[in-house]
Amino acid sequence: MEEVYDVAGHLICKYDSQSGMIESSYKRQKTKTVLPIGGTIVFERNGIVTEVTRQVNMFEVRSYQLVA
Repeated sequence: MEEVYDVAGHLICKYDSQSGMIESSYKRQKTKTVLPIGGTIVFERNGIVTEVTRQVNMFEVRSYQLVA
């Protein structure tokens, strides 16, 4: 599983590029899902948005700070 970090360096989730499985743990809550090719999941924590999109055999990650 590959690790995904946001712009602040916090671990957001882990993914498996072959199966599309994404696993996220936050405050003792674990969430797992399988993204279809082209699917996107969005994480928002402490004013930082991280978008994870599944491509064929890879994931694209975009992370940015929300502007108040």
